[in-house]
Amino acid sequence: MRETTRRVESNTLSTLYLAFELSNKKWRLGFTIGLGRRPRERTIADGDLMALEKEIRLAKKRFGLPENARVMSCYEAVRGGPWSFGT
Repeated sequence: MRETTRRVESNTLSTLYLAFELSNKKWRLGFTIGLGRRPRERTIADGDLMALEKEIRLAKKRFGLPENARVMSCYEAVRGGPWSFGT
């Protein structure tokens, strides 16, 4: 395996993926590491950034990621639309 290949694999394994569903009263969060594991789903109050930070820390712990693992996120473009995380 070439050095560049190992580096990419290492970065991928140290990434937490986060999806948001935004509404005016609550945010639904879905976390995964992208390797076919069941996502961790949580709900927090709209705009509660301290709760968001806490949930990110807990998700990293649940998936065995280091505290400094990067987080990549996405969110729906329209508030209040239906969605679900695939398994």
